[in-house]
Amino acid sequence: MSNADKNKLTLDPLELLELRKKYEELQLRVTRFSVIEQELIHARNRLDREVMIYRHLQDFNSMALSVNSETGYAQLVAESMIEIFEVEVAFVCIDIPNTGDAACRHIEGYALSEEQKFKLQLYCMQLFTDLPPGTLRSFTARESDKIRAILPLQQVVAIQVTDPQLNITVTLLGGITEKGSMFYEPIGKDREAPFIVFSQHVLGYQSNRSKTQTIREQYRILEQEQKRIVSIAENFLDFDTNPDKNIQKIVDLSSHLMNGIGSVYEKIENDLLYTSAGLEESGFTEKEAGENICFRLTNQSGRDIVCQQITEEETANYLSAWIRRFTGKTLLSAILRIDKKPIGTLAVILDASIPVNDNIFQLIRILSAALTVEERRKNALKALSESEEKYRMIFEGTPNGIIVADPEIQRLQYVNKSACNLFGYTEEEFLSKSLEDLHPPEAVEMVISRFMDMAAGKISIALNIPCINKDHQVFYADIYTNKISFGGRTMLAGFFTDVTRQRQDQQAILKTNIELKKINAELDNFVYSVSHDLRSPLLAILGLVQLINLNQESPVLVNKYIHMISASATRMDDTIKEILEYSRNARLEIRNDEIHFEPLIREIYNDVKHITTDEVRVDLQIRQTTPFYSDLYRINTLFKNIISNAVKYRKKREEASYIRIDVLTDNRQALIRFEDNGEGVEKAHQDRIFDMFYRASNSAPGTGLGLYICKEILNNIDGTIAVESVPGEGTVFTVVINNKKNTTHDKVSAD
Repeated sequence: MSNADKNKLTLDPLELLELRKKYEELQLRVTRFSVIEQELIHARNRLDREVMIYRHLQDFNSMALSVNSETGYAQLVAESMIEIFEVEVAFVCIDIPNTGDAACRHIEGYALSEEQKFKLQLYCMQLFTDLPPGTLRSFTARESDKIRAILPLQQVVAIQVTDPQLNITVTLLGGITEKGSMFYEPIGKDREAPFIVFSQHVLGYQSNRSKTQTIREQYRILEQEQKRIVSIAENFLDFDTNPDKNIQKIVDLSSHLMNGIGSVYEKIENDLLYTSAGLEESGFTEKEAGENICFRLTNQSGRDIVCQQITEEETANYLSAWIRRFTGKTLLSAILRIDKKPIGTLAVILDASIPVNDNIFQLIRILSAALTVEERRKNALKALSESEEKYRMIFEGTPNGIIVADPEIQRLQYVNKSACNLFGYTEEEFLSKSLEDLHPPEAVEMVISRFMDMAAGKISIALNIPCINKDHQVFYADIYTNKISFGGRTMLAGFFTDVTRQRQDQQAILKTNIELKKINAELDNFVYSVSHDLRSPLLAILGLVQLINLNQESPVLVNKYIHMISASATRMDDTIKEILEYSRNARLEIRNDEIHFEPLIREIYNDVKHITTDEVRVDLQIRQTTPFYSDLYRINTLFKNIISNAVKYRKKREEASYIRIDVLTDNRQALIRFEDNGEGVEKAHQDRIFDMFYRASNSAPGTGLGLYICKEILNNIDGTIAVESVPGEGTVFTVVINNKKNTTHDKVSAD
């Protein structure tokens, strides 16, 4: 080798120093990328944990719908807390005041007595004193903390949420003991937000459970009352011509319908007694002269109907021994009067455990009225026939609407006042109507079919039958029927109960369940799409880091990979920003700011025009004569998404790309028109571009959230958006937004 060649291979010291400096810089970059790689791995792990938490939340939602008892539900919540949030101990307290029931308390992961559970509930109540509902408490318990005397918890996370309408309070507490701290990860910020979401789910399902239970209880009571009314009708309509026999039937029926120990009807003037079978063995068949025990017990209260306990002090004042045998029982009695003069007393002796409500009082009113009618039949001239008295007793005494119809001619024969009130007609108007007039036209065929089945004895009950009142308003009724003899003909008596409110409540529950399922499906889709959009750039960065490690000696390739990593990180940052925009739009309160369109649009355009190196011209025309008010943050996000889309999806190699923005406002609303000459949207995609994560074009990077966020923003601020597009020629978005400070009702003209 010649000396000249050797001189060529020898590097200048300055060049060697420069090369060494570049090598050291490269080594520093590699070290930094290793740190970034670890941070990305941690971020991926946190994301995987959050995805797993929300999947467990979805499993809890599915299981919560199938749990029937309060205890089972509380146990499910506690077990789900341990599984979802990886805590050692979980405590649940569901408190529904004013029901007479104690709060439902359950704990998993640690054994506590009922007294200790109650103390833990009191501790939680003190923990959230003076804090608004839904506040999350997460802390490390000190040695002096009161909870240490109940549970040896080191870390605590707790929340208390309330349904103000139903007065339901749900308290959730999770924690890790000192012994368990070495086996469980500390409760971090990543579990707090899902914990709040979980508490709202628990409260929502509990509220729905309470509503369902209330409807079921109301339906049970209604069904019980219907059976009582039918029983009254069957007995009253089968009355004998002898009033005394009918009185005895009423006395027996009084005890039967109220589940009483026995019943008695005592006359005041002639000491005549009617007793049910339950009192015959008590020695009550022989009445002491002048005693009138039931009347005196009732009359001394100053009311005609009373319900009171039979005490020893009261029974000691009477000669008859039978009353003493019922000390501690309940006496329900009503004084019968004719022309304001008392003629007797109907009394039913009840066990103290039987609840007495308004329905029971209404029942004894009906029965006492029936006895009064029979007494009138005995004393009055036979001016009215037997059947007229029977029907008046049942029809005028019940709160349910009763309609008597002739099944052969399908005409109405008699109605009571309750039926007239229910349908809004007078009695004369009612009797001139046909069956078709009482039901919506589309339901007439079905109603006639049910009516014929009832007349034939095939069915006796028809539920949720649509009816129509005088004001042409539709309501729904349950109809119970019974055949009766009326005027020598066999008639059909229908007992109508308005169940419109019950039907609406049931439909509301079904709607709520459907909405919950829809929310769960959207949540699952959201988690899947977000995890995919975040993991894709993460995986790309991880792959590029590996390529850098393999090609460290090639600065050109390393530089190229660094630029690609930067692009992936930017893409991931854009995704996170859009997620934050979606979250803020959903949770931030609506503000009322004055909007200045020109500087707002100019600023947005200056921010987004750097998306491309191509020139995109903006033409702005604003016609604003009055101040316009709306939510500035949401308006800014809305305009930025639409304008940035116009820049990103411009036609490539178009020399004169433009965005034309026309703004027209008045006191009522604003009309904003965004027109561009970009690549446009295919007809098949135009109906779906506002759906979550839907992308109509892959010519530019994106998540498919932008236009979905636009639609959600406009839903929140009373606005609408429409799209018109011709592929290859351009797109026009038309946005209408209500002015929050409107003073007139003039509409914006598009001229």
